[in-house]
Amino acid sequence: MTIMDEKYKKYYKNLLRRLISFPSVSGNEVECAKYLEGFLRDELGMNSKSRQVEKNSWNVYGSYVEEKLTESRSDGSVSLKHLILGGHIDVVPPGDGWDTNPFELTIKDGKAYGRGTYDMKGGLAAQITALKILKDEGIIPNGRISLIGVCDEERLSIGANAFVKDVQAGILDGYPSIHSNDNSFFIMAEPHFDNIVIGATGKVLLELKVKGISGHAAEPESGINAIDCMSEFVSLIGKKFGADYLDGKIGSHCFLKIESKYEGYSLNIPDECTALLNKQLDSDGASNEDADEFIKELYELYNEEIKRGELIIEKRLPYYPSYSIDKNNKNLLLLFNTIKRRKSNLPELRVNRGVSDANVVFSMLGIPTILFGPGGADLHKPNEHLDLNSAYEYIGIIHDYILEFFD
Repeated sequence: MTIMDEKYKKYYKNLLRRLISFPSVSGNEVECAKYLEGFLRDELGMNSKSRQVEKNSWNVYGSYVEEKLTESRSDGSVSLKHLILGGHIDVVPPGDGWDTNPFELTIKDGKAYGRGTYDMKGGLAAQITALKILKDEGIIPNGRISLIGVCDEERLSIGANAFVKDVQAGILDGYPSIHSNDNSFFIMAEPHFDNIVIGATGKVLLELKVKGISGHAAEPESGINAIDCMSEFVSLIGKKFGADYLDGKIGSHCFLKIESKYEGYSLNIPDECTALLNKQLDSDGASNEDADEFIKELYELYNEEIKRGELIIEKRLPYYPSYSIDKNNKNLLLLFNTIKRRKSNLPELRVNRGVSDANVVFSMLGIPTILFGPGGADLHKPNEHLDLNSAYEYIGIIHDYILEFFD
């Protein structure tokens, strides 16, 4: 396919219009997931299912499986090539300041306006359109193609974590087992058109709890004030890690909340204080930070310097391990070759400072995962919009790449 046919441009815009009409703000994706379940089955002929993750948060999965065998492992088992497409179906709240209805697609001057057009229903619809073109052409790749839509990426990534568990449990069609090998590749259609994200810093949300000893506040020496311990600890953490962050050696840290169990006026020494700490986990070179190692350092710092009360640290969602895939991954290089034939400017490879569901998928399943989708502007802002020409170009790239991936 060298030129985007007008028929498929219309097909794409109609699909995008329908997806944008679902106000699938994080925590309310069920209607969008159910729609896609039926669409993937009835329109594309995929094996599809939607699964509840939590209340109104649902994932949707679709897959083609061609039973020809493409490669045998040394132990005699068989491995099919597996290309995974998709991303998240949730959006951030629309907020105020829109010139148009955020949940009604508006097309003007080659731009498609609406909440989620750019991040990332526009990319998802483009991947689906590429699959539709292949289906109409009667092309059946020799392997596995999956398309997934997960919930809650904009909040806690409970959808990506549920997807991982579903794969590990072996309950998804087309996912017999996933290994970190050259047969699997995942293109998330996140809004990156001039760059391809091949890795990202991670982050972990930690709950720090200090337990002290109560007593009369008029005699503070009679107990252990958990607030005093926590405030000293917060200062120590800043001194120990702040300079290295400013020097670019490690990721940042930021305290988000500190509170005690204080209820009304009382002259009791606070015996418990809790803090929420967000820690970015750098993934570059020697600073490849690990959440468990950071927690170990915190315990050592507390026990060596504070020396009173008890510190308890627990991980909270969201948790995103840092990751980076091999720049020489054969499927990534193949994508570059495909893009060369379709784009005048090659995208750069990037390790992101922000996190996404790719952190979860790569770190827990070992599937080489990249972020690459159509362009646009005003991410998470009023008047978010997608550049339609980039979407049409992207459809062609994905169409051609699928052919070459399974060649």
